[in-house]
Amino acid sequence: MSSKNQPLSILCVDNHTLVGDALAKVFRTAGYVVERAEDGESAWTKLTQAPGHFDVLVTDHEMPRLDGVGLVTRLREVGFAGRVIVYSAALSGADTERYRELGVDAIVVKSPDAARLLAIVQAFNRES
Repeated sequence: MSSKNQPLSILCVDNHTLVGDALAKVFRTAGYVVERAEDGESAWTKLTQAPGHFDVLVTDHEMPRLDGVGLVTRLREVGFAGRVIVYSAALSGADTERYRELGVDAIVVKSPDAARLLAIVQAFNRES
């Protein structure tokens, strides 16, 4: 985890390259350290190879190999201490409820304007 003097480390997980790259650019421009993963399995590998490295996970819901619910479930089972933001275009009521049960920090609807997402991460940064 980052100390007060270091920027938050963020892992952005989205199987749509343009979306993931755009998010990474927004966060990098704001001064955060960002890595990308193309699906839940790749994110799981990164998160388990470097426990404690990532402060924030921003994950899509619908992804191949391992979806957002599966990824967050695994992270809760191993005690991931970072913040979790679900960034998705469409969630069913059941999906939203499942994420709430898993204790995610925020659920944000995808939009071309990432300002709300960035504001949430900035709030996390102020709290750390």
